[in-house]
Amino acid sequence: MPEDALPYINLHKAGLEYANQHPGVFVGNCYAAYTDFTVCLYNGTTLPEDSDWSIKVKTGCP
Repeated sequence: MPEDALPYINLHKAGLEYANQHPGVFVGNCYAAYTDFTVCLYNGTTLPEDSDWSIKVKTGCP
């Protein structure tokens, strides 16, 4: 959508129409859509495979 069209668009109405078609929740000025996509990264016993984006925290008592 061209930016020069934004003054002519009712953003509140457009957001509500989008929300009706995509279930989710408004968070501030953003909209988070619910999806069926879920990923279990940790099942309580087995850590996932290491990759370049993981963060490991070593915990324990001295």
